[in-house]
Amino acid sequence: ACTGALLYKNGNLDDAQANLEAAVLNLQLADLPQDMQMIGFFQPYLPDECGSVDLIKAYKSLLKTKSDGLTPIDEIPEAGNAFGPADRAFIEMEIIRIMEILGEDSSRPDELQIFTDEVGKFINYYLTSKQGWFERSYYRMMKYRDTVDTVMSEKRLPSELAYLAFIESGYMYRATSRAQARGVWQFIRSTGRNYGLKIGRGRDERLDPLKATIAAREYLLDLISIFGSESFLLAMASYNAGEGRVQRCLRKVDDPFEDRSFWKIRDCLRRETREYIPRIIAAAVLCENPTRFGLDLKPRSELLKEFDIIICP
Repeated sequence: ACTGALLYKNGNLDDAQANLEAAVLNLQLADLPQDMQMIGFFQPYLPDECGSVDLIKAYKSLLKTKSDGLTPIDEIPEAGNAFGPADRAFIEMEIIRIMEILGEDSSRPDELQIFTDEVGKFINYYLTSKQGWFERSYYRMMKYRDTVDTVMSEKRLPSELAYLAFIESGYMYRATSRAQARGVWQFIRSTGRNYGLKIGRGRDERLDPLKATIAAREYLLDLISIFGSESFLLAMASYNAGEGRVQRCLRKVDDPFEDRSFWKIRDCLRRETREYIPRIIAAAVLCENPTRFGLDLKPRSELLKEFDIIICP
């Protein structure tokens, strides 16, 4: 925390954010009471040389000025020759596996080729210029993954939906978008209230990871009821774009029942939504196979062994 404070004071915002997020992650992994998991917990214990920095103010300003989530596609380089035939074949097999879990049809060769290209591009992006964000998001996800899996499995939803939140917020539970969507699942006020989250008078349950996950599950169930259990990708796209936009796009296809597919309406969607699904699948492929792509990421069980939890009376 002290290092992060000094980096922030000297204007090195990227490294400051990484250090302060690591400090918060350590508190969260220790499973301390909620009020002890905030960055301000460190303030009274900072040495004199960095104690002049207001950690809460610094951390909040970094969250507002830094955007680690949906980077504009124009800023993302093509994968090029980043992956050889073996890597590409592995990515394709992982896409097919994930599509089967989601109940999606991955048998169309032309669509699978496009999907593999898109997913490979984002895997390359996460392994290069966005590697720091990806690794921090991975470690944050470890704190919540068991909870998300349990909540989703209660309604027989696939655990892979955890990667939707990975792309929405990087599992930063206080993340706030330009549209004022908040929390791990990035609910705007109206949608959050529609799904039972209490917002107002100093209380914002969008920031409660468990309650927000339950709300996200119910929202996804409603989207699946609209688009069908074999249209998970449409439901996921709707989470980003809104169901109204997806429905309007479906009306434009020749046969909205036979062609009820994300790929049939992809060109009708905004660029952000077109790239949303490949981002999610790329995150899933990398998080499930980190060593296959050269990432040294520890499982949560090993992470917890690195900390001693001391309760002070």
